[in-house]
Amino acid sequence: MLSRFGDKSYANEHEKAEFRVHGGRLHYHHSNYPEPVQVDWVFGSGSHAMTPVSLISNAQGKDQLVQLRTSWYPNNELGPTLGQNTNADSLSGVERIGKLSDHAETMNCFGCHITNIVPTESRLTEDTVQPSVSCDRCHPGSVKHLQSQESGNESHGQWGLDWSKMTAMESVNRCGGCHRRADEMNPEDLTTQETDLPRLASVGLTLSPCFHPEARPGSAEYLTCTTCHDPHAPASKIALDYVQTCRKCHSENSPVSVTCSNKPDSNDCLDCHMPKVEVAPHLKFTDHWIRVRND
Repeated sequence: MLSRFGDKSYANEHEKAEFRVHGGRLHYHHSNYPEPVQVDWVFGSGSHAMTPVSLISNAQGKDQLVQLRTSWYPNNELGPTLGQNTNADSLSGVERIGKLSDHAETMNCFGCHITNIVPTESRLTEDTVQPSVSCDRCHPGSVKHLQSQESGNESHGQWGLDWSKMTAMESVNRCGGCHRRADEMNPEDLTTQETDLPRLASVGLTLSPCFHPEARPGSAEYLTCTTCHDPHAPASKIALDYVQTCRKCHSENSPVSVTCSNKPDSNDCLDCHMPKVEVAPHLKFTDHWIRVRND
């Protein structure tokens, strides 16, 4: 983290931001704020972006999260954090350096970016947070399960969720608990004109014509996030891996779909039907709303 942020800066006509290391901890200096702020956590895997956050205590002594205005992007440069007001001059107080969330929102933010959090009425500390995303995030009880296997105690032989019994929608919504669910959004925002949708893969997938919400595991119509992505490994960067998955249905021998009428022998399914879309400078996402496009 220090190598990506330390002693780096970003500036535009409204502001200048710089990260400096003091006493082994990262601090955020901003031209529109009188003093540096310590960076307490960094959200993001680094595949698309990494956003530093700070925790401040409100009048009631409860922690609130400040999502700082400057993020790291894969071109190894800093830039504006997605979704922030672009003009810090129009803001006041701590919001000059980042988006402020109340305590409840702060708990929700941490709830998706970590494995587990101990419910607390006030402060968030390293003792109450299990950082990163590990097995227990998707398989509640897996830690106890592993401990029981090591000790020979079979009392925790199973954990809470059985993904093999979920419908397609249940499975995608489980991923969407962090990556966003379509039923959490306004229906009028679920259109091809909504420029933020490519960032929400789990939402886009459920809008695709080939998605069947009630499909069960083992059926030809069963399409979920895990059809293409192994949740236990980094996402493949090889397009052909995904094309081969497409062709399991889109082929002459498939009972559930049709072959491509435009380029049936091509390997560029993704370029036509799931292109990478720039949602902000330095930031592109694969659009998971699989469809025939007019563009």
